[in-house]
Amino acid sequence: MRAEIFEDVNEKSLKVVANRSNLRFVMPDDEVPSRSETFEFSRKEFNRFKEYLETEANRIWKNLNPRVADSFESDYDEYYDREYDNEGSLKFLDREGPTIQLSLWPPYGSTNRLYQFNKRRMESFLFDLNY
Repeated sequence: MRAEIFEDVNEKSLKVVANRSNLRFVMPDDEVPSRSETFEFSRKEFNRFKEYLETEANRIWKNLNPRVADSFESDYDEYYDREYDNEGSLKFLDREGPTIQLSLWPPYGSTNRLYQFNKRRMESFLFDLNY
């Protein structure tokens, strides 16, 4: 398991955990997520975040091909988390200007997980990160 922490402009941390089969956005170990979390990254930190995601996603999934979401299963906007038997969500609030805002709604009952990617959702997320 590999992990990296990214800090937003308000000194709020988002941890990205990469393991053998998926990538997860989680709160750092000592923090519990609220019903929704918003992260506002500087362009520099966002570029570091994007580079880390691309590197780890390509390490985990072979033949990764960033592409537009063409089905509900490939759209990262919402996902079903089997472990918590509930849904989570990820949205861009703002991609213009000096900062980039991500908004996450963790699955109800999660202790620290905000979002978990599968290969296809990561492909659509990486596509949107780059366009």
